[in-house]
Amino acid sequence: MEPKTTLTNGLDEIANFTFTSKYARYSEKHKRRESWKEAITRVEEMHVEKYNFLSEEDKQEIKWAFDLVRDKRAVPSMRSMQFGGGAVTAHNARMFNCSCRHIDS
Repeated sequence: MEPKTTLTNGLDEIANFTFTSKYARYSEKHKRRESWKEAITRVEEMHVEKYNFLSEEDKQEIKWAFDLVRDKRAVPSMRSMQFGGGAVTAHNARMFNCSCRHIDS
């Protein structure tokens, strides 16, 4: 019996490489880069924390949107993927590409 092989779309491979090299954070705890699902969870938690004053119904909308991202049926702000978490929480201007720079004075 021949082993089954799975052919993947070359664009999927490029997307996976780009995600891993540019957006996945290194986890000291796990000694590896985070997975797609872990990265999405990181960004989702950042949004839920920022908007914790929303109703449960609205929080479910956030969860629904991030479920679409997890399934790769929607694309998030890649700046949020790159800097999501503490960096954006400290200076939300990091979410905006080339619009401004935070200045400490």
